[in-house]
Amino acid sequence: MPQLPTSVKQPVDQLTFREWSKILSKTVSAAIESNVKRRFRRYAVSGETRGEYQYDDQQFKRSWPLLEVSAHGLTLKSHEELPSGAMLKIQVNFDGNWYPLRGRIVHSTCCLGGFKVGIKLIFPDG
Repeated sequence: MPQLPTSVKQPVDQLTFREWSKILSKTVSAAIESNVKRRFRRYAVSGETRGEYQYDDQQFKRSWPLLEVSAHGLTLKSHEELPSGAMLKIQVNFDGNWYPLRGRIVHSTCCLGGFKVGIKLIFPDG
């Protein structure tokens, strides 16, 4: 079987924590809140996400506006409540590039115009 040249990059299924941290350090600057209540600062971004999740034996594909990013999470805006605990395969774009991530929905909080959805990111390297 022929080998691919080592200079050809294979598609990435999911970023590692180190890769995600490096992207954040290069693209976000001002925190939107102090770090008093939270373990990790959140950063306001203008971006988009697209993802898929399974709930009640049905597969769903959706896209959502991206509101905030942090080292271990995302905040999305959804027009529908998303099921807490559901696992997501998601792609995030806030700087012109799509980044593959995985996460778990931790909350859908009702707000003006829909729901703010909190996603806890899960990385292959912990």
